[in-house]
Amino acid sequence: MTLLFETEHLFVAARTKLPRVALATVIVGGWATSAIAAPVDALSFLSAQHGFTVQAGSSPPGITNRTGGLTSSTNRDSSIDAVDAALAVDTSDVTIGCSACSPPTPFTHVGQHRTNRADPTEFADAQFDIELASVQDEGADVTTFAFGERDVTRTGLAQARITSSPSPAEAQSGYSVSRTTTFENVSDASISFIIFGYFDAFLLSRYAGEDGFARTSTTYEVLFSGIDPSALTYFSASDYQETSDEIGDGATVTEGLFTTDDGVLGMQFTAGATALAGPGTTEASVTAEHEFLMVLTLDSGETADMFFGFSQQNFVSYTPPPTPPAVPLPASAWMLMGGFGGLFGLRLRARRRGATKSNAITSPMDFERIQNGR
Repeated sequence: MTLLFETEHLFVAARTKLPRVALATVIVGGWATSAIAAPVDALSFLSAQHGFTVQAGSSPPGITNRTGGLTSSTNRDSSIDAVDAALAVDTSDVTIGCSACSPPTPFTHVGQHRTNRADPTEFADAQFDIELASVQDEGADVTTFAFGERDVTRTGLAQARITSSPSPAEAQSGYSVSRTTTFENVSDASISFIIFGYFDAFLLSRYAGEDGFARTSTTYEVLFSGIDPSALTYFSASDYQETSDEIGDGATVTEGLFTTDDGVLGMQFTAGATALAGPGTTEASVTAEHEFLMVLTLDSGETADMFFGFSQQNFVSYTPPPTPPAVPLPASAWMLMGGFGGLFGLRLRARRRGATKSNAITSPMDFERIQNGR
């Protein structure tokens, strides 16, 4: 469950020969042209683990648990706008899991979309790697498909590297999954039970070069509906720990944990890291982790819907400015060059005329002068 991104900054070698933006302007055949070179390395990466357990994997007697269908969406795409670019990898491998099997088997989905240039060290790459491990609720009154435990391990990646001629490049990957499980109290008494949860996430965006950005974001939610807010109590099993780093003016980190204290009926975690092009390398990163307990109380006949899900996005983009079109020299320049040519021709003709006149024989005296060398 680990995505390997290419960390070698090959553009560093190129920069020993070329400045970040090398601009050369030449006049050839009366046309002005420009050549621009801008090595770029962009990376968006995230890794997360999270999950929950209902009453140690077994709903208490008197509580039924049934889990609804899966809602999901995925995307992966890469592109380089260059004549030498071609699709190198396009894969999507799925393994169906089984929560009621012994032992349970996880659902996995691994996808990649990669575009290479003629030199494969120049590329745009998008990947995700998802593992969903679920265990059937073993509660005495649970007779339908339901999750008693749920653990998710996931990574996402978008990366682009351009080291030769500047060509627009993009890579993006995304994944989201959500489900709803419904608890119902079928007993004659009020029942309280515990839902334990956790999350651990790391996000990194880095951009070296100009004219682009790298961005990553994620959410994880365990939210309730259909109940009075007083029916749910939230406890921190461990302190919410967050560490972030912003390097460069274009680096931005956002993160937040929202619980019942913030008016959220449950738990919601969001985080994002953005690196915009700037001088040198721009980098934004954030790490966050937390463990929590939620106590849900249902009176006889009451139901509660628990929505749980996550989303992740990775995106990098490089859009160099358009190459200035070749510009013909102005008409005044051609007139000036023509004037210089005309003056040169007149001067040459005048010199030839002077030479002809000095050697011309128009009288016997001229003939005698030439013979005597005078």
